[in-house]
Amino acid sequence: KLGLSPVVKVDDGILVSSRVKDGKEYIFAVNMKDTPVNVYLEDEMIDAITDKKYSGTVALDGYDVLMLCR
Repeated sequence: KLGLSPVVKVDDGILVSSRVKDGKEYIFAVNMKDTPVNVYLEDEMIDAITDKKYSGTVALDGYDVLMLCR
């Protein structure tokens, strides 16, 4: 076992990546499907573009992108 764990829990079809800069973690979630899917957040996060706060289950539309800051 490599000790790896997912950045955030998501439905199938979402590509997730994480980057850290200046002590902040940025999480990119990209829906690769043409139908809505869910991202499940354990902690409150902020949309890095709109400053909207998200927590719990977040629906991501088809081919949409979410850029969160933790």
